[in-house]
Amino acid sequence: GVSVFPSITGAARTALPGLVIAGDFGDEADRMWDRLGTMMDSEAMSDGAEISQEQVSGRTVWRMEMPEFVDEMDGDMGGMGGMGGMGGMMPDPAAMMEDAFRSMWVAREGRYIVLSSSADAVRRMYDLADGVDVDLLSERNDARMLMDRAGGRDMMGVVLMRDMPVMLSGVDQMGMLAVATPILQQYFGRITGMSTGITLDGENAMLEGRMFIAMPDGKAGFTALMDSAEATMDIPSFVPADAISYGQYTFEFQGIAPLIGRMARTAAMMGMPMGDPNGVQQMEQIVTQFTDTLGRRVHMLQTRGAAGEPGTGATLVAIQCPDVPGMDQFVSMFGPGMGFEGRDFAGQRIHTMDPGGMMMMAGMGGMPGESEPFAIGLGGAHAFMGMQASVEGMLRSIGDSGARSLGDSPRIQAAMKALGDGDLVGWGWSDTAATIAESLAAQKRQMDEMMEMFADMDPAMRDEIMGDMGPLDGMMDMDPEQLAAMVGDSVWAIRSTDDGFVIDNWI
Repeated sequence: GVSVFPSITGAARTALPGLVIAGDFGDEADRMWDRLGTMMDSEAMSDGAEISQEQVSGRTVWRMEMPEFVDEMDGDMGGMGGMGGMGGMMPDPAAMMEDAFRSMWVAREGRYIVLSSSADAVRRMYDLADGVDVDLLSERNDARMLMDRAGGRDMMGVVLMRDMPVMLSGVDQMGMLAVATPILQQYFGRITGMSTGITLDGENAMLEGRMFIAMPDGKAGFTALMDSAEATMDIPSFVPADAISYGQYTFEFQGIAPLIGRMARTAAMMGMPMGDPNGVQQMEQIVTQFTDTLGRRVHMLQTRGAAGEPGTGATLVAIQCPDVPGMDQFVSMFGPGMGFEGRDFAGQRIHTMDPGGMMMMAGMGGMPGESEPFAIGLGGAHAFMGMQASVEGMLRSIGDSGARSLGDSPRIQAAMKALGDGDLVGWGWSDTAATIAESLAAQKRQMDEMMEMFADMDPAMRDEIMGDMGPLDGMMDMDPEQLAAMVGDSVWAIRSTDDGFVIDNWI
């Protein structure tokens, strides 16, 4: 078990993160404790922490005093005076973490062995063993509710928000969190905690997980726009059969304009330069003109790289768009200012932007043609956004009754059975091995391109970087077929409840 909590330490009695790691060693506790003692007395340990024994609640424990690493590095993060040289107004997070974990205790009670940064936490363990009545986390209503929502599983974790401001007060000495929290709650809702549980070898999959996000006051702001359970089990025909991942969400786009307007007015009241009221109203009108063309359903898909070119796959977003002419008019009006050029394509409309040309227009350098053009395709009651080649592929597929869709695959239909019944805000599927392999291949491709650049500029630096890569470089060359032999498909689902969101996943 692992716990992180606010710990009041030092002469200033400031709150810092505290840590407890507890292990239940059962019948092996005696042997493990003897081995720890041997390790503490070894010469290898004497070169690092200062180790001693002391008495806590009548028991002998080990205490480790860590060296002051930050002081050895000129007192702070590169001698910048804390956060960006702000004259001590902001504390140095590295120095604070060093203070939090400078003293560590190793203690034992029966079958349990504990590593902790807090002597109070060690005393608490012994109080429990001695029958002293102490407050328990499991007796807190918010903690018990969160554990129940994700409980009954092989592994479980909970994050509670109540004491988070106290724990972060050491890095928020100006009290910005207290000011920002009520504002953020207006636009995202009040989140009191999160819990997650994982079951191994479950009924439907090798690994089954559930996450619960607790919002007891209901949804607000952006989360209220994600509350419509309108996702369907239908995969659109434009999603190609060789896609390696697909996800569908519902989002109330029509609520964006008033929410953005409210955010702008709030910022203006706080003295931020957000423009005059007329400017805010004009911005709302522009956003409304855009969102009025859209529906509520969003599709995201990922394709595999071309044969022999791993890591060249594409990600594409398709948004339901009942008013394609209205969207075409909007992009035609505002797109040229962002570098978009519109044209007819395969009986549909496409607007393309050259990223290199856009950078030239913004005075940021770069050469046109260095990056693949970004495109917005309009057709088939959808707006497609992604790299030009993938958007063109989607537009070609519209009206092609002979094309195979991902939804036709028996493999996908079998995986989707785990989703069960019920109204969904969103759900998705992925070929787990293929998506991991494609991601690693893309990173490998980017790394190789960067190393080629370094080979011309500084060969010594290139060799040093490659040497530091170590096993990471080998992981990027992982065999997709070997990975696929171990891990099958993944599916996930999001449900909205009166008091939050439930996210289930299966691998």
